[in-house]
Amino acid sequence: MPVPALVAATGTLPIGRYECTESEVRDAFVDKSEFASSVTRSNIWNDWETARETITSIVTVHSVWIAGSFTTSKIDPGDIDVVFLINGPEFDALDPQDRALVGLFATGSAGARQHGLQVDSYMIPWQCFPEPNPGRDPIQAQYYSIRGYWDDFWLRSRSGAKGSPPVREDAFPKRGYLEVKFRDYS
Repeated sequence: MPVPALVAATGTLPIGRYECTESEVRDAFVDKSEFASSVTRSNIWNDWETARETITSIVTVHSVWIAGSFTTSKIDPGDIDVVFLINGPEFDALDPQDRALVGLFATGSAGARQHGLQVDSYMIPWQCFPEPNPGRDPIQAQYYSIRGYWDDFWLRSRSGAKGSPPVREDAFPKRGYLEVKFRDYS
């Protein structure tokens, strides 16, 4: 499914998670004529590609969720917000140096910006649970909590200025986000 049209009233994606390709994201948020005057989008996209190439060269990335102001009508966003869904067992087996490098991309803007990238990135180490039972398994509970957190977070939008105290309205689903799949989960 291609990237859906932005909601005219809000300049955001419609509520939901939308599967698309990486080239469809680029077409919709970098190359589209509405963004021809942007001075940041092309550089942010290049930074995203660098971050993705770095991580995928070390660990399997099954998919990535893309959200934030980059996926809105804002002409000059400050960065791109992503969550990498990586292979959890493979990540756990990495040598300490590779694990630390991948871990840098799990700390929001702090890690990527150490490398000069305009990427806010986080990680969900994907785990295979043939029968979900988070009530009895603390590892499953943690996994589902993290995955659910990010799904809920990307659907939200602040009602006030950046940095203002959150209010009840901020918890309501108001926007959507994108999912780009890279490698099968099998």
